[in-house]
Amino acid sequence: MKNANRAISIVLATALIFALAGCGLTDRSDSDIDKEVIDAEDSGARVEEIALDQTVASTESGIELSFPATWKSLDLNDEASVEMGDEDEKRYLIVVEDDAVNLSGDMTVEGYGDVVIANMKQDLTNAKASAWTRVNAGTGIEAAQSEVSGVFGGGEIGYLVTIFRNEDTFYQISAWSAQSAYENGKPLFDRILASVKLPE
Repeated sequence: MKNANRAISIVLATALIFALAGCGLTDRSDSDIDKEVIDAEDSGARVEEIALDQTVASTESGIELSFPATWKSLDLNDEASVEMGDEDEKRYLIVVEDDAVNLSGDMTVEGYGDVVIANMKQDLTNAKASAWTRVNAGTGIEAAQSEVSGVFGGGEIGYLVTIFRNEDTFYQISAWSAQSAYENGKPLFDRILASVKLPE
C-alpha cells in the first residue's frame, strides 16, 4: 500500500496534468474543440454497445476491472495500481489503494472521499463537486460516488470519483475526460465500475 496522505494529495493532480496533455486542451483552437465535442457525442452514443473484453488486475491487491479492447495500460500516476486509458477517445481511469490502518481509525468512506475532493479543489479553478451518492461498484460492493468538474490549465475536466472500503483498504477509482465529452463517456465509466471484482 502507498503512503495514504501522499497518495491522496498527488494522485488527482497528476491525472489532471496527463489528461490535459492527452487532450491537448492548452493548444487547440475553438474549432478544433468543437469538432472533438461532435466526435465525442457521436462515439458516446454507442458506449453501451462497447464490449468490455479485457480484464486488468491491480498490481497491489489483485482487484479486477474490465475494459474495452481499445483501452491500454498507460503511465498515468506512480501511486496507482491500475492505469488505463483510451487515448483516441480521451478517457482515462486509475485505481489508488490506501491502507486504512494508516488513516484515522474512524474514517468513513465519505470522510476519505472528502479528503480526496478537498485536494482536487486545490488544483482546480471553479471546482464543483456533487454530494456523495451511494452506488454499487461490482456485485455487492457499496461505494460512495461524486462527480467533480473544474478548470485546470485552461481546459475543463470532468471526473467520476468512486470510493469504497474492503477490509483494511480504501479504494479510490477515478475516471475522467474533457468535460465536453464527460456525459457521453459516463455510461462507459459506469459499466467499468460495475465490473469490479474483489480478490478472493
